[in-house]
Amino acid sequence: MLLKNSIIIIGSSSTEYFKIEFGHLKIRTVVTFSIGRFMKQSFLLITLCYCTFITKCLVLAIRGTLYDYLNADNLSKIERRKLKAFLQMTQDNDFSYTLWGVIPLNMSLPLKYYAVCLTYLIIVYQFSKFIY
Repeated sequence: MLLKNSIIIIGSSSTEYFKIEFGHLKIRTVVTFSIGRFMKQSFLLITLCYCTFITKCLVLAIRGTLYDYLNADNLSKIERRKLKAFLQMTQDNDFSYTLWGVIPLNMSLPLKYYAVCLTYLIIVYQFSKFIY
């Protein structure tokens, strides 16, 4: 219903749709609520993706530090083995997060999310011409 009402308002050039009431809510309220909800979801998604990006960058920095220590000549044989084991563990365990094991959480996800929303908005707008 929210998407349908948003399409009605976007597709109209007159202000008569702003005067239609659905119960006690006006369409302007519905559109404001829809935009606010979209902004909230977008903020949460961007924050989550940014945190995963920072985590991945920090793991890469730790790997670089481990490489530097391994190349140092002042390590004993046991310390070198421990550092190699830790470096191998950081390389084997990929520090990237996924949603349900399918969707990677990286900084390109918000752009993909907006693209999907825009695609479905265009599709609904095109099909709304047949309804009205």
